[in-house]
Amino acid sequence: MLCVYSTGKLTLSLQSCSKYRLVIDVLRFFQQTFICLTLALRTYALYGRSRRLLIWMGIIALVLLAGALVRVHEEF
Repeated sequence: MLCVYSTGKLTLSLQSCSKYRLVIDVLRFFQQTFICLTLALRTYALYGRSRRLLIWMGIIALVLLAGALVRVHEEF
């Protein structure tokens, strides 16, 4: 397995590839979280700051988070 860093350095180390992959996954997680929160806030505003909608979005977010944690736990 080859990993190419942005500096152009080529490495064959499996450990360095896993570190690089972890950084990419963490950055992707934060990007998706930010986008999700932005869209949720826009939806909340469009529906006149409905408290019922906010509660339902919170419940859905918790269910999705629980599913993601189960999936991550199964991978390790």
